[in-house]
Amino acid sequence: MKTTGKILVTVMLLYLLATPVYLSGRVKQIKCSSVEITVSDSSENGLITRGEVASMVRKEGTTLAGTGLKEIKLNEIEERIRARNEIKSAEAYVTIDGTLRIAVTPREPVLRLIVNGSDYFMDDEGVLFRKRKLYTPRVHVVTGNFEIRGPVAEGVSVLDTAAGETILKDVYNLVGFIRRDRFWSAQIDQIRVAGNGDISLVPRTAGHIINIGKIDGLEEKLENLKALYDKIMPLAGWDAYSLIDLQYKDQVVCRKKPK
Repeated sequence: MKTTGKILVTVMLLYLLATPVYLSGRVKQIKCSSVEITVSDSSENGLITRGEVASMVRKEGTTLAGTGLKEIKLNEIEERIRARNEIKSAEAYVTIDGTLRIAVTPREPVLRLIVNGSDYFMDDEGVLFRKRKLYTPRVHVVTGNFEIRGPVAEGVSVLDTAAGETILKDVYNLVGFIRRDRFWSAQIDQIRVAGNGDISLVPRTAGHIINIGKIDGLEEKLENLKALYDKIMPLAGWDAYSLIDLQYKDQVVCRKKPK
């Protein structure tokens, strides 16, 4: 019985060792039967479509169907797809039946940036990428007259140390603060950045501009504004002021609209 057990164990080991070799040889003979592309867009922003991914996968107009699996360079396919900044991740692999599967995850826009005639999105990781389509997700809009250049223009996150100190980091932090607060997220529609880096907020309904200057002490500034909204604006009227200035510490300066 012991001898029989040893023989069975030996056979199983040989089978396990031989299987990868057999499969490896088998894969080399299989041709690509089809290409299946999955785009995981949880927010349905439509930043990238399966058709666009398919175009990126095809190199110089060739088709992968009918190509031997051993000739398909999966790393190159992934790198080609990830070259688009709006792509967060891309994975390519083949199955034993000859199917090339490609799984793509787009980035999640949290703000739209319009500067000097150029249109960008920024995602939740602080990565900037070009707006390419007419469809625009509902996100906060930031406008300004500064240049997009350096590492952030090449896809480096504004939070990365390589990006250096930039107004874009302030914008990212400001929008993040607004998005996390239900009241301010509902109130603020647009953010403007002046040439000197001062930041203004444009409410959705009220007829005034809110100047916060720099984002230092942002939470305290918005608490002061909230107090003004709760106690003064119902009495003065929401259209009483053209400007509410919060840039000075412990002060709220209001400019009345001309009569």
